[in-house]
Amino acid sequence: MKEIIENVKLVENAPLEEPARQYYFMEKAKEYVAKMSEELGRPLVAVIQTFGCRMVLATQNL
Repeated sequence: MKEIIENVKLVENAPLEEPARQYYFMEKAKEYVAKMSEELGRPLVAVIQTFGCRMVLATQNL
């Protein structure tokens, strides 16, 4: 996968077929985060809060 991502070209329009389209946007996101981090002078962080999976409750009730 790393090899695939390294070969993504961001100068072109986003590919129409999957998974190339996903890899393209993964690279775009990395580029955006690096730019914002440099502008702010610090690493960017994210917080993800989940509340569990509703499917677990659904399967337990069967």
